[in-house]
Formats: sequence, structure tokens, C-alpha cells
Amino acid sequence: MRTVISAFALTAFLLVANLGLAAAPPATAEPSPASVSPMIVLDAHQDCLHRILDRDDNLGETYGDEQGNIPEWKEGGVNAIWFSVWVNPAKYPGRLAVNRAVALIRAFNHQCALYPKYLQPCSTAEQVRRATASGKIAALLGIEGGAAINNDLDLLPYYRQQGVRYMTLTWRGNLAWAGSSQAHESRAPNREMGLTDFGRQVVHEMNRLGIIVDLSHVSDQTFYDAIAISNKPVIVSHSNCRALAPHPRNVTDDMLRRLAANGGVIGVNFSRDFLKTAEQKQDGGTPDIKTVADEVDHMVKIAGIDHVGMGTDFDGGITPASGLKNAAATPKLWVALRMRGYSDEDIRKIAGENFLRVLKANE
Repeated sequence: MRTVISAFALTAFLLVANLGLAAAPPATAEPSPASVSPMIVLDAHQDCLHRILDRDDNLGETYGDEQGNIPEWKEGGVNAIWFSVWVNPAKYPGRLAVNRAVALIRAFNHQCALYPKYLQPCSTAEQVRRATASGKIAALLGIEGGAAINNDLDLLPYYRQQGVRYMTLTWRGNLAWAGSSQAHESRAPNREMGLTDFGRQVVHEMNRLGIIVDLSHVSDQTFYDAIAISNKPVIVSHSNCRALAPHPRNVTDDMLRRLAANGGVIGVNFSRDFLKTAEQKQDGGTPDIKTVADEVDHMVKIAGIDHVGMGTDFDGGITPASGLKNAAATPKLWVALRMRGYSDEDIRKIAGENFLRVLKANE
């Protein structure tokens, strides 16, 4: 019987071999606890839950327009996913935001129960390591948008009990207690609006509970206010560099330095909207894998190799960089970085180890 290996699978195999890792056992074999762990490839921001809930999609099936599912994650070697519980505050105001978040978490739990052979719910770094070592995809939860707490600190312990390990303080549009970097419908942005007294209480309670503070989407002042008071490392789960791609969602070099001093991590975003350089905006150029690698280079140059990861924003309504159509293409980025001189250890850090360090530091 002939075995057909796709180009992506072959690329992933060659990369794994080059990194000195053990090849995955045949699908029919039971993984050995003593086997060498694979490289952990953690996508810190995947937005598929809303289509799972709203369209009744399943993660084991392919629909043609999705950018992440079990077959694509397996093909791309992505073995840890931070699923986004995204709440649109304009569509789900007030208590409806809480209801929406709860429904998305239920959809997550249903998918994990539907595919126990492939998905393992996790909430700690050690659980992620055990899941990936056993050949499963570690599945974590992160809330995108503080509207999900509806101005109620008592909801944070509830979400933590449900397995939520980070919360992006805002999405688009200001909240009553935190400024956002972007407008959304009736909610204007205010880059000068930072955290209110209640917003500071939110950060302190997240630190206490072990919910990582995520500063993607927030205003500049919210970023500085939050990172100044957080006593745990924070993340910027899915953003790029404003020095290369002038978009208000991206972070400045000074923010990158503050992030490094805090011990946090930024995840490079694959969306063309947040990758386009000024030149590409002017001449209509298309961001590609080189553009993503340039972003990683800049992050490493300013913040250091220990503070860079990956947060693709797949299934978040994005058009990804050319060559990175979906999760199956992820190994192309590691090949691009390897060609730029990144070492095995460098790639391991960017692929997942840096985010795992922050996850553990917040436990």
C-alpha cells in the first residue's frame, strides 16, 4: 500500500528531524510516557469557538473556510491551542456578554468531549506538557474582552474555575474601566484612556487568581497602567510591532521593552491587517511569510528571544499572510526562521516554551 505524504507533512517531518526530536509514533501505536516529548507549538490565540457555536461546526471536520481544526493542527505540528472566548460588547451588551462567554466555554467543553482522542483540556503548564507528550492537542481557554465580566469581579473566580487562564482586558471599543486601541460601532477608542480604579482591581484579582493579563487590543495608556501594577508576567497574545506595521493594535518598541522587563511574551499575529508595512499599504504589497519573520526578528531585537511567541488570530475574520493560509502551514515559519540563523532552542522558545513559562509563572 502506498503512503502519500503531503508537502506540509514532509516539511514538518524534516523540521522535527532537524531539531533533533523524536518522530511521532504511528497513529495506531499507543504513545509511551517515556518517549521524547515533541516540540510544543502553542498558538496563543485561535478564534474558532464562535463558528463552533454559531454554525454548529465541529473541530474534527473540514469546511473549506476555517483556518484551524484538528486535521490542520495535526498536519502543522500545532499541539497546544489557546481557544479564544471572544465577546463582542456591541452585540452582547451587559449580562448578555456573560451569557455569550458561558456558551462559548460550553462549546469548548463539548468539542473536547467529542474528540477525547485528540483534545485534552489543560489549565497548567505541566498539563500541557503531559498532553503533548501523549500525542494529544493541549486545549486551553482565554477570554477576549473584559466585557465578559460585566463589571463584576466575582465572575473572575468563576471563569478561573472553568479553566480560563488569560483575559484580554478589552476588545474593540472602550469599556467603562479600560481604554481600547480601536473603535467599534458606538464605542470610541481612546488611546489616552487607561485603567480606572476598578480596572486596577481587575488586574490585581487576575494576578491573585492566576488569570494572565493579556494586553492585546488595549489602549497605550491601559498597557502602561496594567504592566505597571501587575505582579505577574503579562502577555500580548496576538499583536505585532508598530515600528514595522503602523497600526494602533500593534505595540511600540517602548512597550516591547516594558514587556521584556515584566517577563512577559508577545505572540506574532498572522493577519495581514496587522502586518502591512507603510510601504505595503502604499504600493498594495501583500504580507507573506517573510513579513511575519521580519516581525519576529524585530520583536527579538527589541524584547529578546525569551519574550516572543505565536498568536495567529486564525478564524478571527482575518486574511492571513500569503503562504500561511491555515494552521497546516505553520512549519513554514520555523523553516524561515531557521534559514535566518535561529537555533533549535530559539525556535522551541518562540514555538511554545516562552508562553508556557508565563503560564507557569501565573499559576
